[in-house]
Amino acid sequence: MLTQTLEVTRYVVPAPAGRFRRAHPCGQPPTAGRLDQERGFRNSNPEKCPYPFYPEPGGLLPWAGTDNGDRVCWLTEGKPDEWTVVCWNPRGWYYDAHPVGAVEFLVGWLSGDISTSVFPDAAEFAADAEEFATED
Repeated sequence: MLTQTLEVTRYVVPAPAGRFRRAHPCGQPPTAGRLDQERGFRNSNPEKCPYPFYPEPGGLLPWAGTDNGDRVCWLTEGKPDEWTVVCWNPRGWYYDAHPVGAVEFLVGWLSGDISTSVFPDAAEFAADAEEFATED
């Protein structure tokens, strides 16, 4: 069973399922099953995948993503409350690691203090987007 981080317990699980800024699905508890389709590629191309996938030790565990298929993952090294964020583009197989937790990453990304090469900055989504829309 997945040991949930304090961030999951406080912020992800209680949130309604929806999309933030029309691109970032959130409010769904993370599951290792979200990586099943990539495991075959990783097994065939280990040089393109520098991180294992959860439940392997130190594996990536997705907790958010874009409507373009990009993933925002925890790097499950150490204790759950110490996990950091890795943004990942599974189509191009490139990664961008951030030495912060999920909440600090989101606050930094939304404020423009953190950016990633994997998907656009929050300001690019904001021009025509609602803040949060539930998936009803």
